[in-house]
Amino acid sequence: MRRIILLVALTTLASTSLLAQQPIGNPSPEPATGAPGTATPQPYGMPAAPRHLPSAPANSAPLLKQPPLSERSQNRRDQDLQLLREQRERNAQPRKKPAE
Repeated sequence: MRRIILLVALTTLASTSLLAQQPIGNPSPEPATGAPGTATPQPYGMPAAPRHLPSAPANSAPLLKQPPLSERSQNRRDQDLQLLREQRERNAQPRKKPAE
């Protein structure tokens, strides 16, 4: 029984040491430039000359017009100001201590 265990242990030890010494498969060499499946290098082109935009006439309207403020938005701003005033007044008052 001891011989079988010793034989199995030695066989396992020898096979793992042999496997550890085998070289790992060499990675394939890089394919040549322009080979199928590789990126084809493109030569740098001449930079495009900047195009000058025509100047706008002096009496032309701006491209983006500012929308006029509606009365509703003005009213809301007034309400916000009123709320801020009330909050400032409340915060300025001393705190009331709770009765013990």
